[in-house]
Amino acid sequence: MTDNEIIALIEKFHTDTLTEEEALIFFRWYNTAEKSEFDRLTAMSAVAPLPLPETTDHTQKFMQKLSQRSLEEEAESTGGKLVRFNRRWWMAAAVFTLVATGGVLGFLQWKQHTQNNTTSNVVAAPVPGSNKATLTLADGSSIVLDQAGQGDIATQGNVKIIKLDSGSLAYKGSSQSDGGFNTLTTPRGGQFQITLADGTKVWLNAASSLKYPAAFTQNTRTVHLTGEAYFEVAKNSKQPFEVKTDKMNVQVLGTSFNIMAYDDEAETRTTLVDGAVNTLSGSSVTPLAPGQQAVVAGLGRISKALHPDMESVLAWKKGEFRFDGASITTIMRQVARWYDVEIVYEGKMPANEFYGVVSRKDNVQQLLEGLEIPGTVHFKTNGKTITVMSGPATKKP
Repeated sequence: MTDNEIIALIEKFHTDTLTEEEALIFFRWYNTAEKSEFDRLTAMSAVAPLPLPETTDHTQKFMQKLSQRSLEEEAESTGGKLVRFNRRWWMAAAVFTLVATGGVLGFLQWKQHTQNNTTSNVVAAPVPGSNKATLTLADGSSIVLDQAGQGDIATQGNVKIIKLDSGSLAYKGSSQSDGGFNTLTTPRGGQFQITLADGTKVWLNAASSLKYPAAFTQNTRTVHLTGEAYFEVAKNSKQPFEVKTDKMNVQVLGTSFNIMAYDDEAETRTTLVDGAVNTLSGSSVTPLAPGQQAVVAGLGRISKALHPDMESVLAWKKGEFRFDGASITTIMRQVARWYDVEIVYEGKMPANEFYGVVSRKDNVQQLLEGLEIPGTVHFKTNGKTITVMSGPATKKP
């Protein structure tokens, strides 16, 4: 959007004249904009000085008006399409929800400057993940990396394995002999970063595994991935880099890309950030340009997405959950991996779509409260088990 378009929305917000469509656009922009950008455009508006939306009476009035409209339009249908609106607002967590044709578009956004004021009464709730991983060496011995001290932790040939001050892992040195494969494994509730012997950097998401040689002595630098990882591959035109997964292989010379290849996901996705890659599945070869994505589903054929949501793809690496039309089951698979919890479903899950951004540092209860939609889906947490229930919540006596 242009500056003038945003300024017009800011002015309409503070005069309580936003339409529902304009409100959705405004809050989407506001919740992803830097504070400096908001201040700059506010200063250019005709209604000044303006406080942040979290502090205005207009926000609460606007949400109340739309909530009332939800009740009034509950049973209305036009052309066979049910149209309902439902808005909820918390001072510490801005939640924007639009119920529209075909399902619920839930817009979640926890603003960083209000998160610090949020408290939870839930005792012993599942905690967010952290840097945790286990390194299995070629001889079968294992090192729990989050318990290992800094410095040299193992040697393979002339290659030293070092835990850096940052907590990540690095391989230093060179070897002319094949020292066998090492495996870095993150548990549910863990993530880790590693620099391979060739200088390639890999960020490993929760519940993932990377198998790689201690030294790259072959014509091709080959690694094996399950789960999800982000790669920044060191350039070496004489020794191409290849990532192998169960459904897709990716061949590169030097580039940055993300691969999502979890066993419990229906699709394997490779998303290119920079450079160029070839994706292979069976006899199918699909080249990617930056900003494109290769997708392999059940039949093993590669399809290409030309404009994937890059922010959603890379959100985990930035410490975020970012939902762009995600279903509740898709979201809960991410929750299970990051918070190391079991998910149980009761009832038929509604066809809800959720949009928004949540910090992966948040308590799981904060995330669940934002996802709850009255009369549609709610949650119960019992230790390491989260039960997702459809329909209205049962009132306590």
